[in-house]
Amino acid sequence: MAGKKRSGLVNDRRAYGCGRCYTPTPTPTPCIPVAIDIGSIATNAGENTYTLNGNYTITACQILNIPFDTTLNVSAGQTLTNNGTINSNGIINSNGIFQNNGTIKNFREFYNNSDTFSNSGTFNNIGYLINRDGGTINNNSGGIINTYGSGAIYNDPGGIINNNAGGTINTADGSSTCGLGLFIDSGMFIDNGTSDTTCPPIL
Repeated sequence: MAGKKRSGLVNDRRAYGCGRCYTPTPTPTPCIPVAIDIGSIATNAGENTYTLNGNYTITACQILNIPFDTTLNVSAGQTLTNNGTINSNGIINSNGIFQNNGTIKNFREFYNNSDTFSNSGTFNNIGYLINRDGGTINNNSGGIINTYGSGAIYNDPGGIINNNAGGTINTADGSSTCGLGLFIDSGMFIDNGTSDTTCPPIL
């Protein structure tokens, strides 16, 4: 008696193993926010002025809170990368490279001095974003800079702001619900993205 013919499916499974088996996509582990202290990434030089300890990356789940009357200095040659959240009620003074891929809420002053601030995330500006002489701000594809209330962007003489394709800069239109939302440009503004004076999304 002739033997039973094995099904093609069985033969395929033996030939290919689990190469054709369905593997469900694993569920991502939710991000649990963790606050980090400024003293853990920078050295206090006195009078609440902190200098970044070399190159540093704030991870996706980390939150850096900069208190009022506290200054964080990023020195020339240093790189600070933010993949998480920075809530700044103090002053950020960057003389190095600052890369934002996450979210920054600037309630007071953010200075970009003579180097590069690159934004590929969200920069919510309630205070002052100041690009000084020799500084460059690159708002990259997917990057959003929102200015709220009486917040302002100052591009000083010699400064360059590049709003690249896919980037967005929103400033308020001066109505009572939006505030002034100033953009004062004394340097060079190269706009290949979207920029307007409409109200930014609600913070």
